[in-house]
Amino acid sequence: MTDNTERKTDTGLLLKKIHDLMEKQANRALKDMDLTFSQHHVLIFLEHCENGEASLKEAEKQFRVAQSTMAGLARRLEEKGLVQSYYDDADRRIKMIRLSEEGRRLCRRSRRDFDEKQTILTKGLKKNEQAELRRMLETVYQNLQASETE
Repeated sequence: MTDNTERKTDTGLLLKKIHDLMEKQANRALKDMDLTFSQHHVLIFLEHCENGEASLKEAEKQFRVAQSTMAGLARRLEEKGLVQSYYDDADRRIKMIRLSEEGRRLCRRSRRDFDEKQTILTKGLKKNEQAELRRMLETVYQNLQASETE
């Protein structure tokens, strides 16, 4: 194996290891809130939507998951009192979900925890190095995203 091939392999493997470790730590922190990483992402997605609500179809597209997967996530979040589901008044075929007050409170709490973890991620890097790392990772992501459409 050449050095160049090893570096390419190592970069992808390193990114996976970073992702896996971040997900493990996030799941551990979210366990206290009785949430999974996926459920947390749905709450944060809703927090950024207008009025804290979206259709299940919009959420499916955002997370690139099947309808049944998103319906299950929404149902579990509703059982926990973190979202409310309802049908759109204009089109009763469209199921909507929105953050409850408890869901909003949990988002604020988890955001504080998340911000603390983010500082650990770039600890020891200067501001310009943090910006450069982000720029490079965005380029890597765009490269992968572009390769999906080829």
